[in-house]
Amino acid sequence: QSYLVQARVSITRQNDDLTGTRVTSTKPLVLLSSHYRAQVPILVEEASRDCLVEQVPSTDTWGKHIIVPPLRRPTDFQSAGPNDVTVCRIVADIDSTMVQVNGQAPLQINAGKFWDLPLTTALDIVSTQPVLVTIIDRSANRDRRGRNSGDPSLILMPPVEQYMSGYRVANAEPQVTGNPVFTQHQITCVVPLAAASSLTL
Repeated sequence: QSYLVQARVSITRQNDDLTGTRVTSTKPLVLLSSHYRAQVPILVEEASRDCLVEQVPSTDTWGKHIIVPPLRRPTDFQSAGPNDVTVCRIVADIDSTMVQVNGQAPLQINAGKFWDLPLTTALDIVSTQPVLVTIIDRSANRDRRGRNSGDPSLILMPPVEQYMSGYRVANAEPQVTGNPVFTQHQITCVVPLAAASSLTL
């Protein structure tokens, strides 16, 4: 059985967001966080929209040290203005969580609250209590000119405590013959400098 909870959006309540909602259960369950037709950021009506879905890890698996790399831009990237940025969102589970980014002065975030940061450079996030960190990437056609490849996406960042030594990649190319649908595929690896020589793809 599945159960859908939807933000109450209306003419008078247009900014409702379920970020930070606490879900508990007496038995194991799977929680999917989603948006039916997201546009990121909201700059022009013509920008692309898409469904964002991620399975949310349970709060006991959140971490206190997360490294967030900036995403590689597509080759046709052109900025659509100062608000045209990829966003890093940090969500707290416990009150009075202190979050420090790149060694700067820490910010306090309470349970269910979040902090949005522009992801223009790598972020080294350290917190006093476990946090959930996501990347929210941009739509295409953000400047009304039909440029800017991409589509909005939601990416969960694993904490350093959960790094592993081996992975198998899954990617998307729906057309196995003929002209490819997608021409740019990226893999982002975050690895300590001391272990960089051991990395193979």
